[in-house]
Amino acid sequence: MKKYLSIAILSVLLSLTLFGQNDKTLLVIENQKVPVSEFLDIYTKNNKNVDYSKASIDEYLDLFINYKLKLMEIQRLRLDTQKNFINEFQKYRDQLAQSYLIDKNTVDKLLNEAYSRMQNDVRVSHILVKLSPYANPKDTLKAYNKALEIRKKLLNGADFTKLAIEMSDDNSARDQNTADGRLISGNGGDLGYFNVFNMLYEFESAAYNLNVGEISLPVRTPVGYHIIKLTEKHPAIYRFKIAHILLMYPPNATAQNKESIKAKADSIYKEILHGADFAELANLHSDDKGSANKGGELPWLTPFRLVPSFVKPIYSHNPGDYIPPVETFYGWHIIKLIDKQSPPEFASVKQELLTKLYKDPRYLLAQKKIADSLKQVYKIQYDKKLLVNLAKSINKDSLLKRSFNESQIPNLDNILVKIDDNSIYIKDFANYIKKNQSLFTNTDDIQVFVNKMFDNFLNDKILEIEKENLENKNPKFAAQINDYKEGILIFNLMDQNIWSKAMKDTAGLKAYYETIKNKYLTDEKAKIGIFKTNDAKIAKKVQKTLQKNIKKSQYNPNLILSKINKKNNVVSYDSIVIETKKLADIGLEKNVNAILTKENNNSYEIYWLQDIIAPQPKSLDEVRGLVISEYQTYLEKQWINELRNRYHWQVNEEVLKSLYKN
Repeated sequence: MKKYLSIAILSVLLSLTLFGQNDKTLLVIENQKVPVSEFLDIYTKNNKNVDYSKASIDEYLDLFINYKLKLMEIQRLRLDTQKNFINEFQKYRDQLAQSYLIDKNTVDKLLNEAYSRMQNDVRVSHILVKLSPYANPKDTLKAYNKALEIRKKLLNGADFTKLAIEMSDDNSARDQNTADGRLISGNGGDLGYFNVFNMLYEFESAAYNLNVGEISLPVRTPVGYHIIKLTEKHPAIYRFKIAHILLMYPPNATAQNKESIKAKADSIYKEILHGADFAELANLHSDDKGSANKGGELPWLTPFRLVPSFVKPIYSHNPGDYIPPVETFYGWHIIKLIDKQSPPEFASVKQELLTKLYKDPRYLLAQKKIADSLKQVYKIQYDKKLLVNLAKSINKDSLLKRSFNESQIPNLDNILVKIDDNSIYIKDFANYIKKNQSLFTNTDDIQVFVNKMFDNFLNDKILEIEKENLENKNPKFAAQINDYKEGILIFNLMDQNIWSKAMKDTAGLKAYYETIKNKYLTDEKAKIGIFKTNDAKIAKKVQKTLQKNIKKSQYNPNLILSKINKKNNVVSYDSIVIETKKLADIGLEKNVNAILTKENNNSYEIYWLQDIIAPQPKSLDEVRGLVISEYQTYLEKQWINELRNRYHWQVNEEVLKSLYKN
């Protein structure tokens, strides 16, 4: 408990900002002057009812002094040099810095764009002219012109499917055989249905900007040029749940096989329409053994990557509908639509979209926007001839074999680029190429590859330099990072001196418990003996015998049992201890040797109040949490006193009094 209270206090203290040195000095600690504005900032920010009363000011000043003394102790112990702290702090700094190195307007634009696109599913066909991102201008122009020629043929009436089979570099357009001999028909360029984040960003943007039936101009993506045709657009299905009965084609199925399976599918569908149980039919007939014993039910699905003919009827049907048999390359499916959901409201899906955005290459646009703006701020100097000479020195085979080594490049210690006063060397860029050589392919041009690598390298270096200077350039970042740094250091300091110590110091904890144990007493209790019998006469006999024995100061219940149970065990005995406040529930008076007989369904109980037990200290195990909390408070007070004695500090009383308003 103490640990969390202390953290709460720290959160109050750690919102400090730096002020000018012209303030009056309120506090001096080891010759370090603390301006009054620093104290007033924390006081006004974290006090809901700022009244500047003496009591309020003094209370905050006391906490403030303790806080400053803890920082002094951190410096003395050099906790900020410990490896664990440095690693943890660096991770946090990197994470926080990342949020300052993206253009938030671009992120917001991409996020809103994603949600807008999320409202519709699109179905497209494409023809790909394959081209590497690092192709030379001649090959790039050749691929572009080929794509234009394909588009021209389409506009003149050529069949898209046939042209895709004939000319597309996407092999999925053509028929393929599976390992088990099953023929998978080519898609003829039909990519089926998709939604936002399912495709490359450039491809996605082109598709969503087309009208149904429209054919795009060549669209460049990292895999080449695409000619895209938008064939369908529907209000989006966020996800859907179905059950299906699959009648699968055998390998090398003949036309007769397929016709027979189609007839069986039609027959089963008619049975369903006439009231047959879908789940029973799925269990009986479906070749999808993974779902057959579940009534054909499948997990939640999305349209992306599903066979278009399987998805298409989902758009026009409602939950509860039975969809007529649908053919895919697997065979025939009879589908029961169980549920169909539209995209959620923006607020509930925002985090999902942000997570996808951060993982998507389009997120780099937000970083590039910052890098481009910084290029106008920093003075950047480099000689483009160096890049030409560097490209000439690289052996193409070494890139293809992934054996490129920096030693191929001369003058590694020469400066390649200067960003303000920061020198970036050729060896740094050579190492960057080495790390990214797996991107190079046989059709790539080395000069284009080097130029694009350099563009990325330069952006990375600009952002890296900006990241290192964030504290100096951005006061908000500086305040946040300082708060975290001091907060985690103080947390570690408190844990070392208070929290963990209180948990681990078993001898000290036990000794402290002995000094406060009377604060934690048990309730007053009563010890009660209970005789039980099923005979009313025996019950009266027990009560009379008990009364006689009490008068004789004979308090041993065994005397009664031995006297009454001579022949048969007609009486049993037990004892309990309860809180005296519960005696009223029984009906027993709070007097030692009080006796009460109670009857319930011919069962008799004779209660005998044997003793009143005074409150006793609870055991340490019973109150360990409370004692640890108090022990932490005790240790902290002692430790704070040590700090106040270890360091020289002084409050300017005149300045302090000037803060009081009441």
